Amino acid sequence: GDYVVDPGGAYRPASVDPVLYAQRHADRCLSGPNEFRSEDGRTADFWTSCQRQAMCLDVTPAQMSVDVCKNQAFANMSAQCTATFGQTGPDYEACLNVANGHAAWSKENLLGGWVCQPAGPGTNTRFLPSNNNRYCS
Repeated sequence: GDYVVDPGGAYRPASVDPVLYAQRHADRCLSGPNEFRSEDGRTADFWTSCQRQAMCLDVTPAQMSVDVCKNQAFANMSAQCTATFGQTGPDYEACLNVANGHAAWSKENLLGGWVCQPAGPGTNTRFLPSNNNRYCS
């Protein structure tokens, strides 16, 4: 994908709010762990869902609502739980509980509002980002 990991803000234009930028370009899920791992080693990945949520929030409210972004993130995490652990059992339930914690934290703490897409090293700016956003100038 074209998610830009930039926790230090090296690519943040001066006109972009630093708090909002930090939320959108973190190097981890801010809402909880990047994954849920069962005792037998199976892993449901949440990091991709967190990245997609951040990119979705970048284009709010013009292209998407904040609630839709956050609900999609939970749906994506839930799908990871199902794909990894099936639809029943203690690992599936524990995974969903972690996904629910992500959703609750996100609804309370993640901010909406448009943020331009930073261009990191190797970014081909001839094409729009995957979320149809605009690159920072």
